[in-house]
Amino acid sequence: MSLDDDLATWEAGLPVEITADPVWTCAAYRLATFICEWSWDDLDRLRSNPRTLDVSDQLDRALRGIGATYTQGYSRRSCKDRCRYYEYSLASAREARDWIFKGRRVLGAARTQEMLMLLARIIRLLTTTIVNERAREEQARKRRR
Repeated sequence: MSLDDDLATWEAGLPVEITADPVWTCAAYRLATFICEWSWDDLDRLRSNPRTLDVSDQLDRALRGIGATYTQGYSRRSCKDRCRYYEYSLASAREARDWIFKGRRVLGAARTQEMLMLLARIIRLLTTTIVNERAREEQARKRRR
């Protein structure tokens, strides 16, 4: 099964209370929520090795932080506030990427690559979101002048 197949299967089983929220239309948020579920067994593997126990804790926090701070930003009124939280989300995604790389000996090469590819998608989406929000803010500022 491919990553996109896993994502589609997972999404099909989610409650409407999650998928009906407007934030669900944001691909970065959907992928951030997915990677938390998708990496559950990986975190257990990291926790079972004494050398990567701290890696599992830090990775878990970073992964959960991606979607959590994204939703905080999505709910903010000003572009400036939204960007600040989207940047926090981006920082969490990059941090997670670093922890995954550090746990690669336990995760294995193939799984590490899958996780890095998914995080790369999230990072690209967040970067684009931030750039677009800043452009929107600049346009609004010009209209006010």
